[in-house]
Amino acid sequence: MDLSMVLNTFMLLTLITLSTPILFPLLSSHLKNTPDTITNTVKASFLISLIPMTIFIYSGTESLVTLWEWKYIMNFKIPISLKMDFYSLTFFPIALFVSWSILQFATWYMASDP
Repeated sequence: MDLSMVLNTFMLLTLITLSTPILFPLLSSHLKNTPDTITNTVKASFLISLIPMTIFIYSGTESLVTLWEWKYIMNFKIPISLKMDFYSLTFFPIALFVSWSILQFATWYMASDP
């Protein structure tokens, strides 16, 4: 099994999971984002992002994924790439854990407000 492919798959799955509360209400007018939905989405993204971090810690696998060539100008290419290195693979779970904690606290604190 290629660990860099697993790492890239789970990082992209994390990003796609985070984008669902933004995209689903645009696709359907009857879908509403509730605080619990967004909190659960960030929680799921946090749990998914732990997998690539664990893979990196145990194997040291880094990768660079070019997703799309955005612009061609003569001989100049502008690619959109994701680099999965030590900093990004440790920042994602930490940032998502902090965001999840803030969302849980804010939901609890503001529960009595109308």
